[in-house]
This record gives sequence, C-alpha cells and structure tokens, in this order.
Amino acid sequence: MTPETFVTADDIAEHLKVTRRQVLEMARKGLIPAHPLIGQGKGARCMWRFRLSEVADAVARNVLTSQDDAGIRNPTVCQRSD
Repeated sequence: MTPETFVTADDIAEHLKVTRRQVLEMARKGLIPAHPLIGQGKGARCMWRFRLSEVADAVARNVLTSQDDAGIRNPTVCQRSD
C-alpha cells in the first residue's frame, strides 16, 4: 500500500472552499490536523503540510465548530504568539 502524500495549505483551502490564510490559522489553533515542518536557520518560518484524509475526517466530525474534539492533536510548535 502506498503511503498517502502530504498536500499544501493551498490544496486544503481549495478543498474546503476557504482561503489559504484561514487554513493556516486553523492549523495554528489546532482546529484541523496539520504537520508543521520547521525551516532551518534563525527566524525560519514554519511550513505546514496536511493529509487530505485527516482533514476530511476532522470535517466529518465537525471539529471546525467543536474545539473540544480529543481526536485532533494540538500542535505545540509553530504557533503564533500574538
């Protein structure tokens, strides 16, 4: 069986019919499952990657309106400190 490939925030935005910025904000808040890839170097930005099946499962469980879903892990890296 071939492992599922990762997709970008743009791909998820198109799938969910939202903006890329909204996808990244949901990822930072832990509302959708996301995999942060940390860049190298001082002040490097974080790149997020997603698995379409994980996001589809989260949407099916309606996690976008339910923040207490234990099935979604809360990423602890690459979160903004606004």
